[in-house]
Amino acid sequence: MARNLTTIPNIVPADADYPNGRILNAVPPDAGTPVIEELYGDIVQFFHKLMRTAGISHNGLPENETQGFQFIQALAYYVRTLAASVSEKGVVELATGAETQAKLSALLAVTPAGLGSLVASQTLAGLAELATESEARAFDSTRILTSSILRLALRTETDYINIPGGFGTIYNVPVGVGCVMIANGSSNITINLPTASSSNEGDEIEFWFQGNSSGSSINGNGGSLVLTSVSNNYFKAKCDGDGLKWYITSSQQIANAEGLACPFIYINSHFIDEILKNHIGFENYKEEIVDITKSIITGDNIIRLSEEKDEITYIDYLTLIIDGKEIPLFEERIILDKGDYYDFPVKINKGFSKIELKAKGYYINK
Repeated sequence: MARNLTTIPNIVPADADYPNGRILNAVPPDAGTPVIEELYGDIVQFFHKLMRTAGISHNGLPENETQGFQFIQALAYYVRTLAASVSEKGVVELATGAETQAKLSALLAVTPAGLGSLVASQTLAGLAELATESEARAFDSTRILTSSILRLALRTETDYINIPGGFGTIYNVPVGVGCVMIANGSSNITINLPTASSSNEGDEIEFWFQGNSSGSSINGNGGSLVLTSVSNNYFKAKCDGDGLKWYITSSQQIANAEGLACPFIYINSHFIDEILKNHIGFENYKEEIVDITKSIITGDNIIRLSEEKDEITYIDYLTLIIDGKEIPLFEERIILDKGDYYDFPVKINKGFSKIELKAKGYYINK
């Protein structure tokens, strides 16, 4: 219980500023607010209760800057007893980084900074960022892989297959293939997608018709697409959310699908990108730069240029650019016919920010 000031005689009446009134000075001949137990008893008892709760003995000295403030010490102790819980607001103690990593206390609060110390490692279960496909191919050691990203990252040269030219060919796409290239001179081709399972959820397969696509069809257990237009020569199939069916998700015309981008770039046996995009014919003899930062690892790397289409590619130079510094890989023209490739071993020191591959050249269709 606590007594209200409004019950004490001779006070300043309550108003908006003082809803419970206030003490009135004694100005003769008017009496002020009396010094009585009803007015000061609760105040005295409040401070004594704090002292008892905190287990602090009165030192008998006045409260001041020299002697100290025992009442404040007692109040601070009491506040600390008002612990927060899952059902009550209150005071919490902040966990250190080590305490956050230990994951033992149900009473300590974790700050964003402390949460940052809970980074997953080989010896600690904690937070981790999911890797993208390119980060997975770059062997990023700070992110984790989902099953679908792992399958994409492990694709190599053998995952990009070619269907030879012909009429009425039936081709069954093997499991794990990410890109199918149908050679020039083909028509009425039937392509059957592999049987989908839950492990294929989110997978994609690309199809490139290097010539006439009319009369061909792509068949999946989520439906089929019959290609009736010679202008549509790029298609993509994607496995649906439950991983049970393949669907044809997109198709488009590519201005010159026979040589959209060539040759292919592999880094450490993983397909990364294509270079000299649309540089068909000598009139498109020019330079191109491809960012390969996320695919390079510290230490030894193998960069491969591989010609995999019915084309001949002429490249005058290939240069590695590390944070703006150019390192020639070769400076004399090389010629790549279909099936040809060049490997370039490079050693990369740690601490790089950006790595690019620069080439100048063009290609012609055979």
